[in-house]
Formats: sequence, structure tokens, C-alpha cells
Amino acid sequence: MLGMTSTWAYTTTRTPNARSEDCDRFAVYLNMAARSEHKGGVQVLLADGAVRFVSENINVNTWRNLGRRNDGNVLGDF
Repeated sequence: MLGMTSTWAYTTTRTPNARSEDCDRFAVYLNMAARSEHKGGVQVLLADGAVRFVSENINVNTWRNLGRRNDGNVLGDF
């Protein structure tokens, strides 16, 4: 349809490679977990252009803070 776009956007609501299916847990189209065929995590492109492997066992609060901008939180190592 004219004017409609699609995207593969994800949010940091759930950790990478979350075990639950996106559609079953959330009814919102753009609320999908980051997923990868890599075992144990995902490759993530950061805003500064760096690419990092992020473990699927990352602390969920750290993961959510990575997805928020201008929140004033200082992140340690992840």
C-alpha cells in the first residue's frame, strides 16, 4: 500500500535471543527482541559506529538502559 513502510526494528524490552516468541508476548509490531543465529548473543551496532557482541545473559536493566537515550544513566561494562 502507498505510504506504508515495514521495518525490522527491535527494542530492548527483552534480552537478546529471548526464548518467548515476539508475537505471543507482545501485540505491538515494533516490540521485537534482538535475534541472531550466533550462539549466546547478538552482534549490535552502537550509535558511535562500534559493533559489539552482546550476551543473551546480559542484565535486563543494563540492556534496557542501552536502548534509552538521554536518560542520564551511566553504564558500566557490559
